[in-house]
Amino acid sequence: MAMKKLILFCLLATRLYATDFGDIPADTDVSTLWVAPSRTLTIGGTALNLSANRAWTTTTILDGIGSPAWGDILIRGTSNWIYLTPGTDGNILTTHGAGASPTWATPTTVTPAALTKTNDTNVTLTLGGTPTTALLQATSLTLGWTGTLAVSRGGTGAGTLTGLVLGNGTSAMTAVTAPSGTVVGTTDTQTLTNKWVKPRSTATPAPGATPAINTDSFDVVSFNSLGTAITSMTTSLTGTPVLGQKLLLGFKDDGTARGITWGASFQSGPATLLATTVISKQHWVGLIYDGTKWTCFASDATGY
Repeated sequence: MAMKKLILFCLLATRLYATDFGDIPADTDVSTLWVAPSRTLTIGGTALNLSANRAWTTTTILDGIGSPAWGDILIRGTSNWIYLTPGTDGNILTTHGAGASPTWATPTTVTPAALTKTNDTNVTLTLGGTPTTALLQATSLTLGWTGTLAVSRGGTGAGTLTGLVLGNGTSAMTAVTAPSGTVVGTTDTQTLTNKWVKPRSTATPAPGATPAINTDSFDVVSFNSLGTAITSMTTSLTGTPVLGQKLLLGFKDDGTARGITWGASFQSGPATLLATTVISKQHWVGLIYDGTKWTCFASDATGY
């Protein structure tokens, strides 16, 4: 009895299902209604069946974009993904900014070079380190300094100078007020006005029998306290006089009249050379060099 009830329930359920949907006849075999799905997913133009291929590797997915080869690089083009083919061996990838595709470029060949330097007249640069070609490009240095350059290094040793600069050995240079007129040169042909030339003079007491005179150093020489006769004014005469050079000589004895012998470097001229002193009197003899000898142009034989 129980089995009959179960069969009746199944028949009623089947009929109810068919009646509710309205598209399956009551006598249809439901087992024949199942059909395996046949859906595919297309990646990069390659269709992959969803039923048979439910997982894909990264390589499978990327290979669906174009036809890549060994060494290709995936980049984003204007509207889709594209591959950049390899460049020449040794090329470098160069970007051109946003909105442009990168390209391959030949790298610039850089030859190592040494650091270059130029020594100034007073400054020497010392560059150390190895190797000597440690730089990729030669580089020139422009160096300077602030402050005061010492005299020992060719500087003035002074912060400011106004006028004519004077050297002071190893000490800092100083300056004197520059003249309002032209600065006198050593060899220039110039006319001097309102100038006083101070004579170079010296006094020599008790000069002995052969008084020393250097005409390159003195213009006026006074011999006083003569304690002996002068046997030669030529013997100890030195210097290289020039034509027209003047020399003024003074003589005064020590209380005893002293004779004067001049020698070959002197001669009388418009005036006669002084031959002897007058006791305790001052005498002056004026001489001019004529190119050969000192010639007497004035002589005070009386004295004062």
